[in-house]
Amino acid sequence: MRVGIIGAGPAGLMAAISAADKGWQVSLIEQNKDIGCKLLISGGGRCNITNTLFGPEFLERFREYGRFFKPAFMSFSNEDAIRFFEENGLALKEEDGRIFPASGKAKDVVDFFRQQIAKRSISTLLGNRVYSLEKEGDMFVVYLRGMGPLTFDRLIVATGGASFSSKCCTDGRSFDLLRKMGHTITELIPHLCSLNTEEDLVSLKGITIKDVVLRHTCPLHKLVERGSIIFTHDGISGPAVHNISRFLLTCRGTLNIDLLPSLDFERLREKVVGLFQDHPKRSLRNIVNKILPDALIVFLLASLDLPLNKKVTNLSRSEVHRLVSGIKFFPLKIASGPPLEWAFVTHGGVDVREVNPNTIESRIVKGMYFAGEVLEPSGPTGGFNIQFALSTGFLAGQLR
Repeated sequence: MRVGIIGAGPAGLMAAISAADKGWQVSLIEQNKDIGCKLLISGGGRCNITNTLFGPEFLERFREYGRFFKPAFMSFSNEDAIRFFEENGLALKEEDGRIFPASGKAKDVVDFFRQQIAKRSISTLLGNRVYSLEKEGDMFVVYLRGMGPLTFDRLIVATGGASFSSKCCTDGRSFDLLRKMGHTITELIPHLCSLNTEEDLVSLKGITIKDVVLRHTCPLHKLVERGSIIFTHDGISGPAVHNISRFLLTCRGTLNIDLLPSLDFERLREKVVGLFQDHPKRSLRNIVNKILPDALIVFLLASLDLPLNKKVTNLSRSEVHRLVSGIKFFPLKIASGPPLEWAFVTHGGVDVREVNPNTIESRIVKGMYFAGEVLEPSGPTGGFNIQFALSTGFLAGQLR
């Protein structure tokens, strides 16, 4: 059986290996001049392959898509991925649950896949853009620029999303081809990206808070995310922001930030009052900057209409309450996100309702399968999205 795979990112590469190991004749088509373009730039050039989080917890990180992802994950889990890389010669290391190549170089992951492709004599057609897809009877016809059409018994689409188009040619054109084949493409939304706020945060640029809790309420989703954030010249960034960015760009509204989540409201009030009692003659600014960066305190106090230089002994009970509330519920209004091509990941794609999760086969076009970011779901930072690509790629390659 001849199997065509469009896209040589992690999903397409894993699909090719999976299909070849079943004994089928595999052709891997990639519009870039080499394989694994996005792997090379993932994880800041270090390539966070997967995460060690336990199975059910791993799936929970995909929120509403966990149920769809489960069959693929069960067929090729994070434990399977780690075993696959190590048993085939790629040394790995763990950092806080995240798995990287031991060398810390994404290039080694791409080289690993290159070796696995060559080992299996998988045909690679690099620098070839697909400009048309057709199904004639039971056969798929793939039209490439610069060469004649190719025919396949089965087709796996692993063309990615629409992010990083300038670096990896992932411009989303494949979605147009899939629409013509009858598939629904859900709205494409930037994910794992920084966000712009209505507030002017220039004075906070560069400040990092290592532990915060973000809270936001969207229809059907009550968002709570804990992690670090970074203030930028026009908004906020960092892992905690990235992980819920797709929701915030859909819902907008006000994001509340707990700047000191290690203390509940009452314990923080007691800590603040204790500092005031120990240093009654100091100004409000000179006390509160013991627990938060000074520039953030200046911004926060101004937003709360609390004078910077007011002696703490002169603060009223209501002003103390207002200060503690401001620290525990620091509000920012979400204005916008970056262009889709600047995001790390595209959320949205082939509607999962049109895909059989047990096989990753299209419910619309028999014999066509999907893998990776071309599908609707997206996960958080930490190796989850590459694992999604590997798992769906492996299952797609089984051609069940």
